[in-house]
Amino acid sequence: MTEDKVHPNPGDLIEIKRRLYTQWALYVGDGYVIHVTAIGAVQKPSEVLGGQRSSACLPSLLFAFPIEGAPSLSASSESMHTGKARVTKELLEKLAVNDEWAVNNNYDRYRAPLPVEEIIWRAEGCIGKELPCDVLSKGSEDFVTQLRYGGEVSATG
Repeated sequence: MTEDKVHPNPGDLIEIKRRLYTQWALYVGDGYVIHVTAIGAVQKPSEVLGGQRSSACLPSLLFAFPIEGAPSLSASSESMHTGKARVTKELLEKLAVNDEWAVNNNYDRYRAPLPVEEIIWRAEGCIGKELPCDVLSKGSEDFVTQLRYGGEVSATG
């Protein structure tokens, strides 16, 4: 994460280090990012995992997506999302709050990013969409890398 933290460029991937998980977003300019936020029923993990309610994606979503409108730690410690996520646009400053963040385009060495205009067009076309957990259970990093590169990327190329 050696890129310029203070001045990200449109199309850059932003990695936000939360206390118990890492959240990813896509910088679109003017201080704004597009990211995935969990929505839907929220309950304490003990209630969900205790059998009263269940979802196949709970373990992977526990740390992958913050709960919409909740402080950054609540998604990982006090409450849990049970099924859907929404693509949201908001100020990076508001999303990161006091958590450390940095530009992380490390996959550029394995795959060339799409043109910036296409990245932004693809990202803005997703705003407001609700996505099921089976699509997003891989995490917010996969969502933003799909936007930047047009497909899945791995460290092996």
